[in-house]
Amino acid sequence: MINYLLEISILNLQIEQSEYKLQNKEIELIIKKIQYEAGSLDIIDLNNAIISKNTQFKENISLKNSLKDKEYELSKYTNLKYQEIEIIDFKNISKEEFLANNLELSQENSKIKMLDTSYKKQKLSIYQSLVYLLV
Repeated sequence: MINYLLEISILNLQIEQSEYKLQNKEIELIIKKIQYEAGSLDIIDLNNAIISKNTQFKENISLKNSLKDKEYELSKYTNLKYQEIEIIDFKNISKEEFLANNLELSQENSKIKMLDTSYKKQKLSIYQSLVYLLV
């Protein structure tokens, strides 16, 4: 489900970008028409600009259809619209924060302290036994 949400977000951005590209193609076509009418451009260049604009228009339609498909796929999993679903944002944490909050590291440090205490107790016990034998 999260994949669909991310894909929908990506498609929305691509559609927005594609709309800008289409506007650019329309502006380019207007410029080419003016140049053609002024006689400084060949009809082939004007036709290429028209084809380019139409190709971009088809791409816009294709992206919008893809968005509808993804929305439909998402609707199979939930009744909510994609705008109503919040994507959890995982943020990076610093090395210090990771080490400070790492449970496994804390457990290992506790084991080290426990073994160190056990070692010191055993050493003290041996020392006391030696002192007892010498006395």
